[in-house]
Amino acid sequence: MAFNGGRTTHLIQEDLNKRKKEINEKTDHLSNIESKLHGKERKIATGFSLEPSVKEKIKRLAKEHHYRTSSEFVNDVFKYW
Repeated sequence: MAFNGGRTTHLIQEDLNKRKKEINEKTDHLSNIESKLHGKERKIATGFSLEPSVKEKIKRLAKEHHYRTSSEFVNDVFKYW
């Protein structure tokens, strides 16, 4: 009984690639749904000059309100207020 390792490896790799593609498609689909649910827009990089104490207060408030970044916090403050 001969073992065809190359063919078996090729079939396994094809199956893995197919599953990765399916996962990526589902992830993209979920990201699109999430964006629509949250009304997210494309973001642009913007720079501001702030006093160090103001920047620290923004960082502190963002952390207190469980934001990952101060940018997300500032964005939501202006978006929802």
